[in-house]
Amino acid sequence: MSRPGASAYRVRTAMAAVLVGAAALGAALFTTQQPPDRSPLPSPTPTVTASPEVLVPFRALVDYVSSEGSGRFAATGHGRIGGTTVVDLELTARTGRQTYTLVAYDQRGGRHTAEPMDASTPSPASGTIVAGQTVRGRVGFNAPPGPLVVALVNDRGEDVAALHIP
Repeated sequence: MSRPGASAYRVRTAMAAVLVGAAALGAALFTTQQPPDRSPLPSPTPTVTASPEVLVPFRALVDYVSSEGSGRFAATGHGRIGGTTVVDLELTARTGRQTYTLVAYDQRGGRHTAEPMDASTPSPASGTIVAGQTVRGRVGFNAPPGPLVVALVNDRGEDVAALHIP
């Protein structure tokens, strides 16, 4: 005959053996696995989008006469790079000595000043041009997507010419 409480003792002993076995198995698995990599995660590297060599071909031009002289204002390409509308422009003075600044107006009436896009060439963003001289280059406008009106404004505050950029 078995003693009272002997079956409870066997159950406890069996449970203890199972727990010891599970602990041994866990320890064996832990020691054979590589420790987790605790090195810091790499920081994301910002992606830089290069200015495209060729924008969407586009041709718009206007001949103008102002209080400073006359000339031709033309656009030869346009596109978007990130949040910037990029336009290839050409300004030719026929007569006079002309001062100018380029600005753009968006559909909501916001005004945006031209920024040079290529430091290696003269920029038509602003300057002075004399009879017989032509300035070509790429400018950017930090404007919302959509059509722009690019205006040529002289130092006297006169709107000299404007081009519609789709």
